[in-house]
Amino acid sequence: MLNKTVLTDQEKADILASLYAVNSVKPEEKDTALQKLSSFFGKGNADWIEIDFSSWSHEDKENETFDSLKQAILNRKTAEFLYASGKREETLRKVYPLKLGFKAQSWYLYGYCVERKDYRFFKLRRIKELNILEEGFNLATPAKIFSEDNIFKEDYFNLKLKLSSKMAYRVYDEFSKFQLSEEGYYIAETMFPKGQWVFSYVASFGDECEVLEPEEVRNEVRKKLQNMLKFYL
Repeated sequence: MLNKTVLTDQEKADILASLYAVNSVKPEEKDTALQKLSSFFGKGNADWIEIDFSSWSHEDKENETFDSLKQAILNRKTAEFLYASGKREETLRKVYPLKLGFKAQSWYLYGYCVERKDYRFFKLRRIKELNILEEGFNLATPAKIFSEDNIFKEDYFNLKLKLSSKMAYRVYDEFSKFQLSEEGYYIAETMFPKGQWVFSYVASFGDECEVLEPEEVRNEVRKKLQNMLKFYL
């Protein structure tokens, strides 16, 4: 039985903040540990923060994926799913799920991939046709998954963009390295994973963006735009 007298105010706040984060994934569930602990610790400890990691999309299935993987982790059951990689490949993966984590605006599953025989990160939005198998596993859960010694096994490159002043809100939201030119446009840089996702990201800025570097990405964007024009001529 939990005794609130053995917890400091800071520890109570940390517990509630963590539960808010997890509860935000499935806000429709009313009878939650968050509500019970909020009442137990005192209402004043729970009113200072509200977190929502869900998408604006009404068709977002990430909540369902999150909940299924959460149960698989707690019950130590193997997960099997189709995964879309950054190399335009969709492969069947069998994974021992160990932990769910949130970083850089996305949820990730961290686990041991049987096919790759190594530990991997899987972005939840790229997981399709998820099945939780009866097969169990016995692996230790890491205390911390986002660390210097445990980085994502993807290749990244430096993406340099020229963005119009109309994109100021996105520059401040998405880039930590940028400068405003005398002409009023932004030069912004970020580390981006290699793969097909870069064109979708660049295209999301519409005609308010120009790729400056690297040259191969400029060329790839040019080719895709030329191919797209064929549908409108």
